[in-house]
Amino acid sequence: AEKTQQPMAQGLVRQTMAKILMKAPDPNWLLCIELLEQTRLLFEQDHILPLAAITAFELGKLYSGKGDRLVAQQYIGHAEQAFATMEMSWHRAKAKLFAA
Repeated sequence: AEKTQQPMAQGLVRQTMAKILMKAPDPNWLLCIELLEQTRLLFEQDHILPLAAITAFELGKLYSGKGDRLVAQQYIGHAEQAFATMEMSWHRAKAKLFAA
């Protein structure tokens, strides 16, 4: 992905790597967070805003699972607002349900 110099491809590879690492018996959570944050930033910089919002929601779920509700709420709130702006109703409903 690095060689392609295509932000979307790089982001999707990092996102997939993070999801694989999360399923490990003893996940490296810091690496997972770093990969997802890099993904979100790549998508934002390349104006792939729907995928940036989805990745922010994934980060929120990850932080929530780790017990950091404050950071989780920030990411989920950001994602929910982006979903509303882009009229992504299914994703917005999912974010609202998760935040409740």
